[in-house]
Amino acid sequence: MKILALSGILLILIISSSLGLMDPKRFGKKFAELIYKCHRSCKVITGVPQQLIEGVKVGQFPDNETDIQYYTLCLWASSGELNDDYTLKRDQLVEYLTEMNITHQADIYETCNKNAIKLVGLPLYKQIWEMQKCIHKNIPTEDFIFY
Repeated sequence: MKILALSGILLILIISSSLGLMDPKRFGKKFAELIYKCHRSCKVITGVPQQLIEGVKVGQFPDNETDIQYYTLCLWASSGELNDDYTLKRDQLVEYLTEMNITHQADIYETCNKNAIKLVGLPLYKQIWEMQKCIHKNIPTEDFIFY
């Protein structure tokens, strides 16, 4: 029983220390589990330093650091939020945003995604990076999600 309680506390600490500025208490259970899984696997896959992740959380988007850009692509791709053509899955996005009571921001996410995908000359990881920068720029700081 103690091991189960300690595991739960550890999971909460790991999630809360690796998320963007949004208070993790606002996440629904389904979304919290998803982001924990994506963060862990994408960090291993890309080898991104934690300091770059922390920087993005506070609005630092280094255009010369490809590790964080690939990490961002990995997060979006592994979360299942993107269709095969890399457009957002609106229904799924709305489901997660509803859990956090920010459904009204779905259009911002979608607009940023559409504008980034139009950047045809850029590699995909750069397009998704531009999308993430746009999202950060256009939603309130307290609603910014990055993990």
